[in-house]
Amino acid sequence: MIKIITQNGQIISEEELAKIEIENNKNSILIKIAELEIQQLRPLRELMIDSTNQFAKSKLESIDAQIAELRKQL
Repeated sequence: MIKIITQNGQIISEEELAKIEIENNKNSILIKIAELEIQQLRPLRELMIDSTNQFAKSKLESIDAQIAELRKQL
């Protein structure tokens, strides 16, 4: 089994490193989802003002699709 020494001198195994990378990837995806959810606010407001606003509907659908793709990676 290979051991890895981190910059701060901590010794971890390849398995531990793989777990850390998976967790970091998951966190990165969750951050992207949160950012996309924030981007939904403006189109939602525009739709509340005008429910026929096609640009807002399209933008919201696009963001929803991106979020759905990211959730598949979790």
